[in-house]
Amino acid sequence: MADDIVGLIKHLELESIHLVGTSLGGPLAWQTASRLPGVVRSLALVFTSPVGRQQLPSDDLPQVNLEGQWLLAEAYEIPDDRDDDEGWIESYMRLDLALATRPPTEEEKAESRRDCEITYYREKESGTMWTKYNHSDASGVRWPRELLKHIRCPTVIIHAAKDQIFPLKHAEALRDDVDGATLVVLEDCGHEIPHRVRQRMADEILANVKKGE
Repeated sequence: MADDIVGLIKHLELESIHLVGTSLGGPLAWQTASRLPGVVRSLALVFTSPVGRQQLPSDDLPQVNLEGQWLLAEAYEIPDDRDDDEGWIESYMRLDLALATRPPTEEEKAESRRDCEITYYREKESGTMWTKYNHSDASGVRWPRELLKHIRCPTVIIHAAKDQIFPLKHAEALRDDVDGATLVVLEDCGHEIPHRVRQRMADEILANVKKGE
């Protein structure tokens, strides 16, 4: 998948970009940054890990938490009627809110619905509704931790103190592996991006972007 990102950047002839990679997007972003050091100006790695699920003894990291995978599995349900738009939107919402660390407010539910409507109709129109279910297979291989040493752009690591998938030590390892990286920990958050943390996340990412300009 990193090849797709690199290929798109080259096809569009982009000379300067800023990358944000969340969860599985993290290793895709840092692989791109390591391959295009003259193009990637800044990097933000959010709720991710240097290795993913497949680890070596030398990684010296705690195993990935099973809690988050169980919660997502429990939330996974598709409508009986595959043409039921409302059923699909509700399915997207269940997955979107599955890792909430506290009961979502009515405002957060409404925000989730707006986001899920946009995502659903975009994926329906483009024919990519089912590609997200390849996520588990794609994330199963060991992520290329060794490439982190090749990153030369300003990098911020953003992690959740209550992340149900990646323990905090994974974020600390990312910080230590990337030269000059900084770590920001969101205390009241899990493997999710609720409204209450979005402004701080945006501020931290933009502050890092400015370092690369």
